Amino acid sequence: HPVGALDAHALIHQRVKIATQNGAEIKGALCCEGPPIHMQEGQNLPAKLLLRHLYVDVGPSAATAQIALGDMVTFDQPFTDLGEAVMGPAHDTRLGCWALMTALEQLEHHDAEIIALWSSQEEVGSRGVEPVSETVSPDIGISCDTVTACDVPGVADDGFLIACRYVSGAQP
Repeated sequence: HPVGALDAHALIHQRVKIATQNGAEIKGALCCEGPPIHMQEGQNLPAKLLLRHLYVDVGPSAATAQIALGDMVTFDQPFTDLGEAVMGPAHDTRLGCWALMTALEQLEHHDAEIIALWSSQEEVGSRGVEPVSETVSPDIGISCDTVTACDVPGVADDGFLIACRYVSGAQP
């Protein structure tokens, strides 16, 4: 079952790791059922590839006996320094956490109760923050996140403004 929004087409051959219930970490790759695409004799992947069409290939390993239904499968994508930029998973959330921690470290005086919250899954209905919002009623909320990159092919010059409006909830 997915945790978050996933495009199954983009997942084929992604490196993953399985965290087993006994604490082992088993590495593998997501593969699509059926023959490899270069051996499909004119056939293509299904137009609507679903997660259920994928499986984790861990190779010919005795480790498969350690894997149980319900074990968490996560992407195995390390942080990479590209010189003038970086890449890796969940940078939007991680940069937001860093910005909030930095702001709190520099705060010298205030007359308010401050509650710092880190959450995830904001892209899929704010499931990470929703339980907390049921118990905490802040007067002010500040969200630290990033927006879509607009310096890439296919994104309009005003993409940054559109993303800001989307994040803030303002109408264009």
